[in-house]
Amino acid sequence: MRAEGPFDAPHMAQGYASARPLLHPRILARALRAAGLPHAQGVGLDAGCGAGLSTRAMLPYVGVALGADPALSMVCQAAACVPEARFFAARMESLPLNDGCCRLITAAGSLNYTDIPAALREAARVLSPGGLLIVYDFAPGRRFAGDKSLEKWFDAFLGRYPKPADGAAALDPPALRALAGGLFQPVAESTIEEREIYDASRYANYMMTETNAAAAVCGGESPAAIRQWMDETLPAVFGERTREVLFDAYFAVLAKPSSSSTRVAP
Repeated sequence: MRAEGPFDAPHMAQGYASARPLLHPRILARALRAAGLPHAQGVGLDAGCGAGLSTRAMLPYVGVALGADPALSMVCQAAACVPEARFFAARMESLPLNDGCCRLITAAGSLNYTDIPAALREAARVLSPGGLLIVYDFAPGRRFAGDKSLEKWFDAFLGRYPKPADGAAALDPPALRALAGGLFQPVAESTIEEREIYDASRYANYMMTETNAAAAVCGGESPAAIRQWMDETLPAVFGERTREVLFDAYFAVLAKPSSSSTRVAP
């Protein structure tokens, strides 16, 4: 993966562990059901594991769970949060794993930070024939159903704290299908909508983990000042209640070809 930037900082690792949306288990379960493979076994790798939320989502589907991330602070946080898995620092383009040792690889919001062709070649090397690569991601939660107040707030957030140029490539299922041609065969894909419940304080906790805020801190902005602005403006959006925030998400399930079937359970 390319430059870790704001991800490789202890405060980001802690924030990812405690305040990121808990969407990974739902999206991964959807992906496996869509592929006709609700159960799995063998060794699974979570590539770009972050603080371990996506690794925890993989645990029910594998016998041995591995997590890799180029940011050492994330690896340390993940090891503390998910003791059932084994973690190591590595880029997805160069994994210290034997050929064909994995039956499942997941990449949750991480493949787009890599040299994608190199990362896909490495995933194909590490997967056994018939093994699955599941790529999934979700955009920031920035809207309510039938109410534009959160969208207006998010636009103001972007105005104050623009999204940094972090080198992330835009990915979606059609793009992944094109990039993976010759290495993988498509099994299932979908664009979906997920929901998470927030109040103003919890939503502010989440937004402090966005790279916009992290980049502002790296540029000299005080985290306390960013949080103060959120605490002053979000109560008018949420009121004294919890609300459903909507997230746009996708998944793509790709299989390494085998002599018999590309839908062998991992």
